[in-house]
Amino acid sequence: MSLVPSQAEQHAAPPVSTTGQIALVSVAGPRAVTHHLKPPGPVTIGRRAGNALQLVETDSVSREHATLVAERHTDPNDTPRWFLIDRHSRHGTRLNGIRIQPEQRYPIQPDDLIELTPWVFQVVDPNLRNRQRKLSQTFDDTTWRGDAQITLIPEDQHPQARTGPWMNILITCAETIHAATSEQEVAHAALEAAALGTGYTNAAILRPMTDDGSVPVVAARGDFAAQDQTPSFSRSLIRRAADEGLPTRLSRQQSDTDLAVSVFELGIDEALCVPLKLGTTVAGFLYLDNRHGSASGQRMPTETTDFAVRLAQIVALALSNLMRLDLQQRYARVEHDLAAAAEAQSFVLPERTGTVGPITYAGESRPGRIVSGDFFDVIPLDDHRIALTLGDVVGKGIAASVLMTASQGYVHAAFHNDDNPASVAIALNTFLEGRCADHHFVTLWAAVIDLHQKTLTYVDAGHGYAMIRSADNTVTPLNKAGGLPIGVDPTYTYKPQTIPLAPAGCLVIVSDGIVEQQGRPDDRGYAEEFGFTRLQQLIRYIPDTNCPVDTIYQHVCDHAGTPHLADDATIVAANWA
Repeated sequence: MSLVPSQAEQHAAPPVSTTGQIALVSVAGPRAVTHHLKPPGPVTIGRRAGNALQLVETDSVSREHATLVAERHTDPNDTPRWFLIDRHSRHGTRLNGIRIQPEQRYPIQPDDLIELTPWVFQVVDPNLRNRQRKLSQTFDDTTWRGDAQITLIPEDQHPQARTGPWMNILITCAETIHAATSEQEVAHAALEAAALGTGYTNAAILRPMTDDGSVPVVAARGDFAAQDQTPSFSRSLIRRAADEGLPTRLSRQQSDTDLAVSVFELGIDEALCVPLKLGTTVAGFLYLDNRHGSASGQRMPTETTDFAVRLAQIVALALSNLMRLDLQQRYARVEHDLAAAAEAQSFVLPERTGTVGPITYAGESRPGRIVSGDFFDVIPLDDHRIALTLGDVVGKGIAASVLMTASQGYVHAAFHNDDNPASVAIALNTFLEGRCADHHFVTLWAAVIDLHQKTLTYVDAGHGYAMIRSADNTVTPLNKAGGLPIGVDPTYTYKPQTIPLAPAGCLVIVSDGIVEQQGRPDDRGYAEEFGFTRLQQLIRYIPDTNCPVDTIYQHVCDHAGTPHLADDATIVAANWA
């Protein structure tokens, strides 16, 4: 008896998308769904009408249930990697049977199963699907005639497997599986045990069936492993087992029944399909059958069902442990990369507080997910002039953090060569041409305060969140020197705006993570943003003795109901008197 795949394939690396163009294909749910994911996303999933993938059939799917986003590592030409994020859904999101934590990014790859009860989606890369997986077609046996039948086997009706040899086979299989390090090794051990313990001559471990009736074959034995033919499996048998989550048996009552269109054209005498369940998710099947009288016309003893069910439970537990370990390793790699990027960022940001002549400043950047796409800087130009900048890289993850670090360093150096904020913006725009992906660009607000000339000169490249408070508590937005974000048009010319500086005042610049932070949702699910107007009112009444940065963060976190904000949030404030 041969087993597929080969030993080399057994130890192959997990499938990784070569293009980032993957799809979600439903393997369970109220209707058939195939949704192609186009980088960079986001692809939102939920009941709400505005979601990219709207699932309205059941209330168990939340209005805002989950999101998929794609990120490149550093190089714009790298293959983007997709991440799954649960949006505090009521019933949760499961990845390979494991419930993921809300608002955490989990990397996904082809063959993963994403469950949003009652939906289960398989992650499919069309470019890998046929090249790296043995794929078989089920046959449409819904037109059966004659006295064939498919029978569900409830859990309380499993005949008890006898002790002795069968128990020894299960124990030996469990020991072998315990040492397995891959899905293929688990499948190999399971099929060996199935051959010894059930009497079925053909056996296979299958992944979930897709809408077109195809099933990926993890490993196979007997006729299913024949190199000169593609095995066929009963579509009705697999679908019934998947829908009910129970073992399902196919049998015919009489061996001489003449069926024009049925499984018996393939010579199937008896078949058994047992789901492999990871929690509530059906992640695959143990599929067994006899064909062409291979069992000498004998019906399988009823005890074989219990043996197959116990074997499937062992396999499912082993696969669950492997998938949990794989998910932990994936997450740990992402966290390691993010932590390294965060450490690198800490070297380029200025001290949180400081004084330059009569100007005191404070600045802080709080990342939404360990690394930030925001940056700020305070650059003393001489004893009476200071430059302040705040930038926000549009995009997330390591790629955004690298672009943030490069932009911050470039702007810092540029201000030492040219004190005109508009010239600095033009220089950064030219520098980034060809260095960032199409969906990455930078908003920038930069200013120079000159206490001798009593002026503030600024440029606003698509940012918009800056204001100045005068001594009479009047708060004025500084957004007249507007322009495109950096990186959108390399030929764009930015123009500065100069305003007179009052003898005393306070300049405050924030990123969109402050303004757009949502509060706790009401009974209708509506969550109000903190908003620019609320921010203006807050700044108007902050006492001079209080640090504006601390006060703003406190109010925004109170509004959110948590100190963990949804996005990168940065504040820079400068006072003079």
